[in-house]
Amino acid sequence: RESINLSRDTAPLTKMKLQFRNKNKTFLVIVNAIVLLCTSSIVSANGSISLSNCDDNMKWPLLITFVDTCDTACQLETMQKASIDENNFDHLTSLGIITLKEATDEQLEALKEETESVKTIECDGEVSTNDDFW
Repeated sequence: RESINLSRDTAPLTKMKLQFRNKNKTFLVIVNAIVLLCTSSIVSANGSISLSNCDDNMKWPLLITFVDTCDTACQLETMQKASIDENNFDHLTSLGIITLKEATDEQLEALKEETESVKTIECDGEVSTNDDFW
């Protein structure tokens, strides 16, 4: 019989530790993307999407998730509307996530206005296997 323990540090949307136990073996997996998939949109007062998990220094790539009704074609169309070239992002179609490698301020602002299709825009986070990390 297997058990799963989930824990997350106090900073939202950054890290998650999954611990699997099976008899005498314990497996530890640290992931970032799963936390992203469980978030809801963060919309600022002016109606645009706010950047999350960003401190004073924006960390690239930006991770972009989409609302459930936005399929692969919708996701690509959203990037085209923001005038972002396909060479500037990687599309993880099976996860519904785009990793944006580079964009101008104008392109990023246009993407933040796509509240009908974009769910979150998040700065890249750090993942560690160091025990002191937790």
